[in-house]
Amino acid sequence: MNLKDIILVDNNMYSFTSQLSNGVLLSSFRFKADDKELINVAKYLLQYLKDADDITKVNDRYFQFQSVTKYIPDFNYYNLLDEIYNN
Repeated sequence: MNLKDIILVDNNMYSFTSQLSNGVLLSSFRFKADDKELINVAKYLLQYLKDADDITKVNDRYFQFQSVTKYIPDFNYYNLLDEIYNN
């Protein structure tokens, strides 16, 4: 399997920090009847990713998570994860 074929869906960006291009961020479940987040994610997956040859390129265009890292000098995903989980 190749990273271009993997989708990581979570309500916490830290869950896919080391693979931002594979991530689909959703809002946390609110335990309310009007919560439509899973429907919105399903629409995104079906409309944009279902037939994509490389989901990372589609996600990069749509979410632009990589742009967040340019505001953090010397940003390193692995150092961040190490600090989170080992401190």
